[in-house]
Amino acid sequence: GGVLYPATGMTLGTISEAQLRSFHPKWLFMGVGGIEPGGFSNSNLPLVATERVMMETAEHVVVVADSSKFGRQALAHLSSLGEADFLVTDPGIPPSARKWIREAGVELVLSPIKDKSAGKFNEDGLGMSGRGKAAA
Repeated sequence: GGVLYPATGMTLGTISEAQLRSFHPKWLFMGVGGIEPGGFSNSNLPLVATERVMMETAEHVVVVADSSKFGRQALAHLSSLGEADFLVTDPGIPPSARKWIREAGVELVLSPIKDKSAGKFNEDGLGMSGRGKAAA
């Protein structure tokens, strides 16, 4: 089984996961809902299961998240920190986070934020504003 989300064309569930296992991408870029010493988390349970498969099949995993995600735990545990190869975030992360990211063997990439008000999340939380621009 699985679920099709018509508004986005996204499918989640066992059929999607089986299809994803047949791909072997070199790079996976993904966002998360929370980052703590215990790992990454997200709030959509079916999405977390699909993201786990994506992480398993990718050669390199890059997590992209702004500093507001640090110290937050979303509903479902996604993976340990060490499952990511790179973590891209802004310089506003807590100093303690730099330590536990380094200890997990993840390469930290800091990128300044130019405009935090560039976009807004819509109701389904998929990160797109009504104008079709990616949210900050």
